[in-house]
Amino acid sequence: RAWEAGSNEQGRPVAMSKGGRSEAAARYKPKHPFLAGAITGGIEICITYPFEYAKCQLQLKPTGQQASETLLSVLRLTLKSKGVYGLYDGISAWLFFSFPRAAFRFSTYEYVLRIFETWRETRGDHVSNARHHTGSAVFVAGIVAGLVESSSCMTPMHCIQIKMQQDSMRQHPVYRNFFHATKCIVHEEGFRHGLFAGMTPTVLKQCLNSLIRFGSMYEMTKWRRNQIQSHDPAVPLPTKDVFFLGAIAGAISAVASHPIDTVKSNMQGNKEHIAKFHHSTIGCVKHIYGRGGLLAFYSGLTPRLIRVTIEQATTFALFDRISRALDQAF
Repeated sequence: RAWEAGSNEQGRPVAMSKGGRSEAAARYKPKHPFLAGAITGGIEICITYPFEYAKCQLQLKPTGQQASETLLSVLRLTLKSKGVYGLYDGISAWLFFSFPRAAFRFSTYEYVLRIFETWRETRGDHVSNARHHTGSAVFVAGIVAGLVESSSCMTPMHCIQIKMQQDSMRQHPVYRNFFHATKCIVHEEGFRHGLFAGMTPTVLKQCLNSLIRFGSMYEMTKWRRNQIQSHDPAVPLPTKDVFFLGAIAGAISAVASHPIDTVKSNMQGNKEHIAKFHHSTIGCVKHIYGRGGLLAFYSGLTPRLIRVTIEQATTFALFDRISRALDQAF
């Protein structure tokens, strides 16, 4: 893409696209990213949760029960023993946190990008550095968004979900609902080990995911707009294009971060499970490796790949449409 110099109101040079638009203006900026992200997150998890359930089953391989080795066998066994509702064991934790999780992700991402854009306008960067700085801003914003999302929502969400899922497999389940489970977990395991176990791999995984997803979507969207000659951010890309690009971004991030996700899931299991490695990340890595070598870190990849691909395709497509609808409504 060709770039040429322009100037802002203070006479400083700013990046201009070949269509004559400043680079800061060449990006759609939603007015209500928090609300749009919250709505998007709630819709998305209701669609994709059965794959999350199957992934955890494959990763944890609970003792005292024959471990199912494939996605289809997990789904078949669950439907036979518990029916359709069994595929949604633990979803209450995701529903409770999915709204703030997606809201924090998108609002933080937009907030950091706007800080970079304001700083660049004030500083008056040289035109030759414009594209590099914008790309850097996208990657930094993605990492910060992942950090905020994982530390505030994802760690306790996964802890409660996995413990509820394991509890449901007992002959006599203890947890009655999400709030009762949370109360029991804190009482029995404490706040730190109960709700924030596995925080290190959770943060690492989500920072990597956000960096890949936002970074790749930024580059692929720019490529697609150039391909179809649509450079006006006020005109959204076709929904099918956003859906397809989001699916690619999700698939790449799922494969890249899955070993970390496996460590995270094992560290967030019930007391009997985590007693095998005493809350230690290194101990958990050794435990997984001893269970099946390097391939053990990719347990449950198939359902997670399917879920994350659908999740990100749906999330990016819905977020774009919901954001524009909210902008028009408010």
